[in-house]
Amino acid sequence: MDTKSTYENNMMVTGGGRDSSLSPPTVGGKRGRSRGPTMLLNGEKKIVSVNYLSHPNKGDQNHHDLVTTLGVQTHTHISIIYADIKAVPRDNIKNIMKYLEGSFDMANVSREYLRDRIVAVWRNFKSDLYTKYVEGKNPMVVKAGVAPEFVNIDDWRTFIDYCNFAAFQVCLK
Repeated sequence: MDTKSTYENNMMVTGGGRDSSLSPPTVGGKRGRSRGPTMLLNGEKKIVSVNYLSHPNKGDQNHHDLVTTLGVQTHTHISIIYADIKAVPRDNIKNIMKYLEGSFDMANVSREYLRDRIVAVWRNFKSDLYTKYVEGKNPMVVKAGVAPEFVNIDDWRTFIDYCNFAAFQVCLK
């Protein structure tokens, strides 16, 4: 392959004339899912301001980072195999809180707000997985396929079985 065609191929893959060694290739200009923000390098914590209800102030960048991190940690520490949040081991919730407390100065944020947010994120994640991958599809075909991104294959198969129990189906109607 000559130099000119190699350059043209790089331009198509990277989406422009920028140096491909400086940034990862992108296709179609769309970035994949993020794993969320990481801790600050110098050990400082992001300060989360609160309103009169002890909820984080919306519109604040640190609020956005807190909610994003909370979502990532919830997906990481709470499996989709549990039928109810009450069945989730307390250690899983403690691990989420420990991570959040290590990254954010959120002493004034209501624990009830954080608990409710964790529950909502977990339920929405399960609901989205069900709607996108399971609903109206043959369970055997879905089970034999590949698990969605960030979902353990064994947990995925257990989740599909759970979604096809008669008790679960009754709850949907």
